Amino acid sequence: MTDHPATDDIIGIGFGPANLSLAIALRDATGDGPPRPSLRFIERQERFGWHRAMMLPGADMQISFVKDLVSLRDPTSPFSFLNYLHVKGRLSTFLNLKTFTPSRVEYNDYLAWAADQFSDAVAYGETVETVRPEIRDGRLAAFVVEARDGAGTRRPRRCRHLVVAGLALIPPLLILPPLLGYAGVLASRVAAEFLADGLGLTLILAWGVAARRAGGAAPVEGREAVQVAAAHETAHQGA
Repeated sequence: MTDHPATDDIIGIGFGPANLSLAIALRDATGDGPPRPSLRFIERQERFGWHRAMMLPGADMQISFVKDLVSLRDPTSPFSFLNYLHVKGRLSTFLNLKTFTPSRVEYNDYLAWAADQFSDAVAYGETVETVRPEIRDGRLAAFVVEARDGAGTRRPRRCRHLVVAGLALIPPLLILPPLLGYAGVLASRVAAEFLADGLGLTLILAWGVAARRAGGAAPVEGREAVQVAAAHETAHQGA
């Protein structure tokens, strides 16, 4: 790629549900009418994934399926959860469950199904390193977005409009100690950092009002509880 890349109308940093919803809204708005704005999304994951560590057995969404990517904006959109069920041949099966909350596994599959329809507009496996303004005659002419792929190759791009999604800024005073963290990454951290070292531990995993101590103790809070425990006995335990 040259140092003077072509200019996209829109570049989105991150390709989770937020920017996926944006891509769908733009496609729905243009349809077969005027030329669509040129879109490009940059996602550091190698493939689409939504809270992969939270695909726990029996875990359901906490919101209605109607709050999907599109239905509150346009219930007739082909990207609705109901249309996903129809395409997958699961509409009758889901309706017979008599629930408004799909499983997290099924909802993740719905998001991946929608994301696959934009695969040509997403650069997976690239990490954005810098964003800088391009100034001409004292005015902002474009944004220059520089990313790097897994092989270390620099990928500069230009755009007229920039959308940043999924940016998490945690104030220094709120940095959590090693055994506490966001539930979506805590399980993998425990496996990688603690169990591998042979440490004995009890893990409490909580989100919303669902939590339970390892070993089946009473719920930490709330009426419902989810037991997710990691315990490892060492030869020195009790010594």
